[in-house]
Amino acid sequence: MRYIITGSAGNISKPLSKQLLNAGHEVTVIGRNMTHLQELVNIGAHVAVGANIGMPGLKWVKLSNEQVLQGMMESGVSKELARDFVEMFNAINNDELWKKYREHRPAQFTGVKLEDVATMFAKIYGAN
Repeated sequence: MRYIITGSAGNISKPLSKQLLNAGHEVTVIGRNMTHLQELVNIGAHVAVGANIGMPGLKWVKLSNEQVLQGMMESGVSKELARDFVEMFNAINNDELWKKYREHRPAQFTGVKLEDVATMFAKIYGAN
């Protein structure tokens, strides 16, 4: 069977990708950092970055904050919103977001499953 896994270098998606590959499935991984995806590529995963445009050998290119900001504004995104996106992605890429999470995460989780949250969300969303 074929699978596409997004965020493939994450805590859930990486082990899932490995399990699917080990079970003989065809797996295409999508992630923000080719370096983090390399382990999955080494065990048989395909990478969607270049494959989607017919260039499977295409290298991942990191853009500067200024390039991202300029590109977003040239595409019609307001300067304020573009700055917010750049700030958010910087926090993700430099692990600042994870550091803050680890500093402030709850001592104990509630045990609520993702399926339960999805069901609650669907009920609330459907009611509005």
